[in-house]
Amino acid sequence: MSVNPLFISSSENKLEILVQPDTIVYSVIDENDNVMLRQEINMLPGKSADIAFYEHFFNQPELKIQSENVSVVFENNSYQLIPSELFREKDMNLFFETEHGKSEYERLHYLVLPKWGVHFVCRIPDKMTSFFQSKYPEIAIEHHVSNLMKNRIAKNENELTALVRKGMVDILVVKADQLVLVNSFETTTPEDTLYCLLKVYEQLELDVKTYPLCVMFKSAEDEKLMLLLKSYFQNIKN
Repeated sequence: MSVNPLFISSSENKLEILVQPDTIVYSVIDENDNVMLRQEINMLPGKSADIAFYEHFFNQPELKIQSENVSVVFENNSYQLIPSELFREKDMNLFFETEHGKSEYERLHYLVLPKWGVHFVCRIPDKMTSFFQSKYPEIAIEHHVSNLMKNRIAKNENELTALVRKGMVDILVVKADQLVLVNSFETTTPEDTLYCLLKVYEQLELDVKTYPLCVMFKSAEDEKLMLLLKSYFQNIKN
């Protein structure tokens, strides 16, 4: 009888959950950062109200992982960076309604980034957040852009970081040790992404020959884009 290794080393495993607008992707990762299990769940249409549907998936024995080893990242475009001297919590709901429309089923989350003198504010589904918090009490919940900022620009490297995802590219720029741009742009083709990057380089007076471009992809289908970028940028890393 073979023994599932997930049950042997579950105390050392990590669980990463990515909540996208139409999909939940969860991955079980061992202590050596190897992906042992990966599954996608199609999101229910509407308000994500039928939490019992998701409870079925997260009750699997291999997902009984200590909550301090669990992280949840919400991916959406409902976020803003507010200069800390202008941040007023009481004004944020109205601000988000003006910028992103009304939403009765989402809540605001705040993250202070003193290094850059800003508050990161995002909006994520309320019931889905409560579901994960009740299941994993010590869970770390983040927005995908704040997660990207933590993992990339927190290193204080002067570079343009681009996260290419379905229909979007998230661009973060550190120049002269200052955070100068965080924004997301809609794209439909590799040429759209190339245009966005070239436009940012031009507006921020960055040299396409020398200024580092760090590109992060979600799928192997983006190889075409990488070939296209290499014909315009000479200092690319991923």
